[in-house]
Order: sequence, then C-alpha cells, then structure tokens
Amino acid sequence: MTDEQTAKDQAREALYTEILANVKDLSDARGHTTTASTLRTLAEAYAWVAYPNQPH
Repeated sequence: MTDEQTAKDQAREALYTEILANVKDLSDARGHTTTASTLRTLAEAYAWVAYPNQPH
C-alpha cells in the first residue's frame, strides 16, 4: 500500500469516527443546528476522501 493510500485510509477512518460521534450528539441534542452543520461538513469531507472522482 502506498503512503498516499495509507493517508487516505487514515483520513477516511478519522472522518467516519467523527461522523459517528456527531450522529450521537445530534440525537442527544435533538437536531441542534451546530451539530447538524458539523455533521453535514464531515459527511461532505468524507465523500471527497472516499470518492474523489465524483462531483460533490
């Protein structure tokens, strides 16, 4: 595995972990705007890392 692929995998895993944490926060906060915005940003970042060749 190349260093670039390893870095992408690490980024993907870090983003996924943060998404899961924010989903729990969103559920606990009942849709708090800041948490929802953070979750949206994390999901978009994950999409860029996971599928860089797709339009976002």
